[in-house]
Amino acid sequence: MAEYLGLAVAWLIPLLLVLLPLYALYKRVDVYAVFCSGAAEGLALLIKILPNLLAMLVAIEVFKSSGALDM
Repeated sequence: MAEYLGLAVAWLIPLLLVLLPLYALYKRVDVYAVFCSGAAEGLALLIKILPNLLAMLVAIEVFKSSGALDM
């Protein structure tokens, strides 16, 4: 059973890389435009959440360095 699962997982990503563009071609979707739009939205989201993410990472590192997490 585990070998079948491993085989399925190994083929999942290549299968998706083939089937998704074919489906987009079937639906006549401009894949490049949709990709660029999604990338722009993702970049805007990154710019919005990056300060909070960095603040959390710095706070965690400060707690680890001070030994407060070892109590």
